[in-house]
Amino acid sequence: MDSNFDINNAIYQHELLQHIKSLTESESRLSFHEIVSNSEGASPISVKNILDSFSIEYTNEDSIPSSLHNNNILSDPHPADFDWRFNEATINKYLYDLINFSEKKIALLGTKTIFTGLVDKKIDTTIFNRSASLLNDFRLNGYLDGLVECDLFNKQPSFNNHFDLVIADPPWYLEYYEAFIIRGSEFLNTGGILHLSVLKKLTRPFAANDRQEIIIYAQNAGFELVEIIPNYFTYETPNFERNTLKVQGLYCENWRKSDLFIFKKINFIKNEIVIANKSNDASWIEFKWKNKKIKIKQDNIQEDSFFYFESADPSNIVFTNVSRRSPYRERIDVWTSDNLAFRVYKLKILVSYFELLILGKEYNHIILVLKSQFLLSEQEAINLTNLIKIIFE
Repeated sequence: MDSNFDINNAIYQHELLQHIKSLTESESRLSFHEIVSNSEGASPISVKNILDSFSIEYTNEDSIPSSLHNNNILSDPHPADFDWRFNEATINKYLYDLINFSEKKIALLGTKTIFTGLVDKKIDTTIFNRSASLLNDFRLNGYLDGLVECDLFNKQPSFNNHFDLVIADPPWYLEYYEAFIIRGSEFLNTGGILHLSVLKKLTRPFAANDRQEIIIYAQNAGFELVEIIPNYFTYETPNFERNTLKVQGLYCENWRKSDLFIFKKINFIKNEIVIANKSNDASWIEFKWKNKKIKIKQDNIQEDSFFYFESADPSNIVFTNVSRRSPYRERIDVWTSDNLAFRVYKLKILVSYFELLILGKEYNHIILVLKSQFLLSEQEAINLTNLIKIIFE
């Protein structure tokens, strides 16, 4: 398996190198951001490795980090939720382009940043999302209707043949694409339209193959591919990814793009079509403090003998690879929305801390309660204090 991985990675690196060389052939030197933004989805870290390894010159003139767009509605995106969001320019462009659907019924699958804009335009819109806290953000800001909490790997028969347009932005893994496509086919009337955000061909090894699999699966789900609009969607670089890049000494804003695939539903779903097995994603308990999200792995709440913590990634408390392929992802017990990741022993203590914090209890009171409840030693109390300071600093 290691040899196959090495071969696949070598093929990917060669393809990326050839693409970057084609970008940098002109006499005018490109900036790092320009190269990354035009590298078909390859990450800034992957691009930087190629540039340095082959001494390809570039400028850093536009690498100063900008401020994040804050819609004052949604809490910070979290890497465990695969939560990348359209940037402001994409939101405005897309809302304008959707004006032709103003009299139609629209379903949003994993597409949260255009929900309020569509509702404000009086367009009949329903959002389907598995995150209770995200949907609650909408409710707290007066958006009470059209909110459906569900896992799109499960059928939602009450919405079948109900919509004219489905807009889907799944996590960029095949099983999620399949689930969102088949739900989209079920939700749409015959003749309805599916807008699907599709990863670029150099996003990772075999991404080009994934794109072809997506088209084939959509055809089996009753769709006809009508149009591909390259680079239609641009994503805002979330804080968790900013921090990952910062650890590498990189500043590259809003580089992530995807293509818009437009499908039309022309047929019924083939009987033999199946969804790939859902990946074994961890179950998390989520706590929210102001806009920060802290997730604690539910499966790992067990009684250890002593409370202490260490970084999940051996190189840094910031998790240095947000990809699901990271070998250290399984080590994470506590993960914040700014991408701090820890392995924590005697995790129940930390769960109790956040439960009391959400109830409005003061820090000193919480520590006293936990010392009594769990018979914490002085060193354990110090360890807990240090972890809380790191999380909230």
